Amino acid sequence: MRGTGPDPYRRLVTDAALDRPARLSRVLALVVAAIAVSVLVGWVLQVEVLVTVLPGLTSMKLNTALCLLALAVSTGRLVPGHRWLPVPVVVLTLATLAEHVSGASLGIDELLVDDFTHTAGANLPGRMAITTAIALTALAVALLSQDRGRVRTPQVLSALTFVVGFVTVLGYAYGVSSLYAVVAYSTVAPHTAVVLVLLAVAVLARQPGGYVPWLLEGRDPGAVVGRMLVPIALVGLPLLGSLRLAGERAGWYDGVFGLALMVLGSATVSVALALVAGRRLQAVDVARQAAQVELETLVESLREGRDEAWERAEQTARELGHERARFSRSIGQLDDQFCTLRVDVRGRIWCHFATPDPVGLLSPVVARLTGAPDGPDLDPVSTRTLDVVAAQVRAGRAVNVELQVPGADGLVRWVWLRGTPRREGEDLYLDLVATNVDERRALTDKLEDALDVARRQRDELEQVNRLKDEFVAMAGHELRGPLAVISGNLELLGLTAPSPDQARSLETMRRRVEGMQALVDDLFDLARLRSGRVSVELAEVGIAAAVHDAAAEVEPAARAGEVYLEVADTGPSGLTAYCDPRRLHQMLANLVGNAVKYTPPGGRVRLAVGEAGDRVQIEVLDTGIGVAEADLPHLFEKFYRASSAREGQLPGTGLGLAVTHALAEAQGGSVRAERREGGGMRFVLELPRLDPDVPAAAAAAALGTSVPRP
Repeated sequence: MRGTGPDPYRRLVTDAALDRPARLSRVLALVVAAIAVSVLVGWVLQVEVLVTVLPGLTSMKLNTALCLLALAVSTGRLVPGHRWLPVPVVVLTLATLAEHVSGASLGIDELLVDDFTHTAGANLPGRMAITTAIALTALAVALLSQDRGRVRTPQVLSALTFVVGFVTVLGYAYGVSSLYAVVAYSTVAPHTAVVLVLLAVAVLARQPGGYVPWLLEGRDPGAVVGRMLVPIALVGLPLLGSLRLAGERAGWYDGVFGLALMVLGSATVSVALALVAGRRLQAVDVARQAAQVELETLVESLREGRDEAWERAEQTARELGHERARFSRSIGQLDDQFCTLRVDVRGRIWCHFATPDPVGLLSPVVARLTGAPDGPDLDPVSTRTLDVVAAQVRAGRAVNVELQVPGADGLVRWVWLRGTPRREGEDLYLDLVATNVDERRALTDKLEDALDVARRQRDELEQVNRLKDEFVAMAGHELRGPLAVISGNLELLGLTAPSPDQARSLETMRRRVEGMQALVDDLFDLARLRSGRVSVELAEVGIAAAVHDAAAEVEPAARAGEVYLEVADTGPSGLTAYCDPRRLHQMLANLVGNAVKYTPPGGRVRLAVGEAGDRVQIEVLDTGIGVAEADLPHLFEKFYRASSAREGQLPGTGLGLAVTHALAEAQGGSVRAERREGGGMRFVLELPRLDPDVPAAAAAAALGTSVPRP
């Protein structure tokens, strides 16, 4: 439906077209104002030429000059408040007309100055002519009507003023007094008539959509013809009349011949104008036809483009429909529910899109977030959780929370809500996903129960292990006594000069007792280490002597097994470690003994000492059978034996490395095992060095051990 309000585009074009008429109106208004001011100066200074133009002519009265100045300022919009200047003009002119009609004087004719002019045919002293008063009233009313948005009234009144002024000018030009003097005492001054014509044109030029703007700026054929005819009508024909009168007065021809000359001249001018106007109209019509053809071509192109655009739009709509259907089917196959929330500028949350929710996973959440009055009742914890979620949504933060939601079937389910915010222009959106996690929560509860059971079982196993270690320690302690008695008796029997068979039996029994004694010692030490009751007495120990002592102890076993044992490097001279010397000997004997035991005949075992920062590093390298990669993490576990040892059926209890590891940690050190390229193993024992700036008591306290007394 076509709008009834003003067309902004048409108003813009009209304003642009009125630029030239507005400038013309302002120029004419300035000219009129200048003439009025000069007349006022003439009245104040009593300069007759300023008020009469020529001696003997009628003067422009002071009141007339004041009215013309006010109307010129209002027409040209020269000062603020110009729209109210025509009001006093109407009052003054109507009062003047009242004086003429009643024959009385209201005291307004010579209000400011006295009339000093004594020209022939003058008006009453100080009083403007009747015709002037009517014309000024018409112009004032035209300006007041123009400011109130009227169109027809200002044009009619301004045209009336133009006719009055133009007729008066013709009267003076042709010497016809009846055209400028209504009565003997009411004569319009010649410059008053000219000013009325100029002011009327200025007012007409100010009227949007009026005749003067149309003539000046119009591009239609009527405006083209008008611009040609109006100057001829207003200037050319009066000029022909003046020439005719001048010839008659000079006696060149009589009145009839002059009239014929004037008609001939008018006809010639009219025919010439008609021909020129016809050619102009023809050119305009040709241009119009060309424009019509271009317009039809453009319309056809637009119609084709419109049809193509409609077809594309319909195709796009069909594709969108298919995509929406496919999207709905895909969403329907998922267990999750989706919705898109939008936050407006006032912080209110709206549900922009939501998938079908038959179970009611998402509906209670959306109802709470959007503040729907008919939302379901939630428990206090879920209500507070959703209030926090709403604050996160408004702040544009991600959401990741689990809460309990009552469903449409009355069942309460655990729902996992998560979503990430996004912005589209000034709008904030959050795509929220709801997942039923009842099964996961149930599984989590079962896992928690299973973990509780596992923790209780672990505690029970640890308690059993502690009891076992205590039993082993107690059993080892109890076995030491009988083994000591057996060992002593064997030594006594050896002193009685037994026979060779008895000596061999005694030697076998002694080895068995020593093996059992070593096993009992290892079990006893390991149990005490695990229970934290091991006795470690730290002191400054020379590493070179300790390494040589351990090698010397294992040397007989190495020779028996045909294994070459060497101490390759004992480190810097005077290198010491802060440890228990007896436990250091025990650890080295275990490591070197293991290396010799698992090295085949012809193999090599090498000991080397070095420094690694604030620690002493002792390496035991062998070319033995080695261990598998999978066995390395378990080598220092109690009773563990590598697969290579089991497969080779080599004797052992699996306690030596476990004891060594526990003793190293008890002294603030460590032990590790590595596979060597080409076969064999590398064991590295690290022990702390004594810092000379730290007292021995402080170092022992840091390790939780005791300091030996001198």
